[in-house]
Amino acid sequence: MSTVVMVSLAIIAVFFVYAVLAPTFFGLPGFMRPLALACPHKAVVGNVRVEGTRAALTNAYGKPQLHVLECSLLPHGQSCDQGCVKN
Repeated sequence: MSTVVMVSLAIIAVFFVYAVLAPTFFGLPGFMRPLALACPHKAVVGNVRVEGTRAALTNAYGKPQLHVLECSLLPHGQSCDQGCVKN
């Protein structure tokens, strides 16, 4: 393998680490704990767990994409329209 190819791959690897892995790694703890969000259908606040990896990665470069995994207002296994995370 030539030196030019090796240097190019090293540059791409460093870019990937700093642009993708580092923001995701450092942003992940903030999205792993439940968020207290107001339910658009009920007049109460529920604890919502979101998909942390997607939220942390997209938060590094703009508004995070929140996807509800679990809500304290719903029975186990039931899903919702995720209106509490849409703005």
